[in-house]
Amino acid sequence: FLTENNIQSITPQTFNGLKNIKTLMLRANKLTYIKNDTFLDMDVLKTLSLHDNRIKCIQPGSFDRLRSLAALDLLSNPFVCNCHMKWLKDWLKQSKIVTGYPKCMSPTKLRNIPIVNLTDDDFVCDPSEVDECDVSYPTHCPKNCSCYNHVVRCSHAQLTKVPFIDMPVDTEELYVVNFSLYLDANDIQEIPSGIGRLTYLVRIDLSYNKLRSIPDRIFENLTRLETLILSYNKIQCIETASFKGLKNLRILSLHGNEISTIPEGSFNDLQALSHVALGGNPLYCDCNLGWLSSWIKTDYVEPGN
Repeated sequence: FLTENNIQSITPQTFNGLKNIKTLMLRANKLTYIKNDTFLDMDVLKTLSLHDNRIKCIQPGSFDRLRSLAALDLLSNPFVCNCHMKWLKDWLKQSKIVTGYPKCMSPTKLRNIPIVNLTDDDFVCDPSEVDECDVSYPTHCPKNCSCYNHVVRCSHAQLTKVPFIDMPVDTEELYVVNFSLYLDANDIQEIPSGIGRLTYLVRIDLSYNKLRSIPDRIFENLTRLETLILSYNKIQCIETASFKGLKNLRILSLHGNEISTIPEGSFNDLQALSHVALGGNPLYCDCNLGWLSSWIKTDYVEPGN
């Protein structure tokens, strides 16, 4: 119980290691915002009270990882019902775990109206006013990278590994081009498993590194991913399940690697794929690779350079 403790903010590290918490009472504190990385690794949490805080906005997906949550209290908070909060109306209508009917505090015309009673047209952002729900500038960002509006850019940052620990969990686009520019013998050679934490990613660019393989299911949690650029690495091996789970992937670039063969079935999950770039690879065109030509023709995939 952390009731009435003047708590003003919660970070992803606040409850680090406390994976067995089942009840979390944060009633009557001074929280103003709930981000979608506020409650991580709390799979057994059943009861969460945010009653009587100063919460104006809640980011989409903030409660998605609370798989066991059975009771959520959001009452007595001054919610700003602008364009960023439309998702909450839809979520509240579908959810069966929320106590009572959380209400809007602003704008004035919506004051004291239950959020679930609003229409989509009620959730408007006025460009002439300060956006109290704008968190385009995240509170944490990897060193030597820039973070803005869900995009993380680490190009030419002279990094030796992908800094997932410091990366905003709501990152949608990740650019880590040329990690190895000035780092002889310290180049990135593997895709870290932590990439699966960034479930909001829609674009990844890991070109010009020293990646040698793509492990099975490494991208499985990235179901929103649309573009994956792995060109100009040293990838030799493609596993059958390397691209498992990428159901929304449209563009895949493997250009300029050292791939000699690709197992049949490697692209089975790529139902949305429209462009694949395989040029610049020493593909060994024997009977084992015959399926690839048929697959490109049958699925109308554009074989980019």
